[in-house]
Amino acid sequence: MPEPLSRLQLARDEINKTFGPDIAEQHPELVIAVMNAASSDWTALRLGVAIERVAEALLVEDEETQRIVPARELLRPRP
Repeated sequence: MPEPLSRLQLARDEINKTFGPDIAEQHPELVIAVMNAASSDWTALRLGVAIERVAEALLVEDEETQRIVPARELLRPRP
């Protein structure tokens, strides 16, 4: 995983490449916005994966169908 400083440098470089030289230095709020957006995107992706894994864990395959395990069954002791 890249170090936080390299992420900031990447954001700075991409902003300057997109909007022109020294724009990131003149507008640090733009760097903050880019970093916040990237962080939100990463978090949403990780949460999506986690939710999928939970959903898969809750699926029970009966003979020919799949169903979601009711909460009351999760609370019962399993053999």
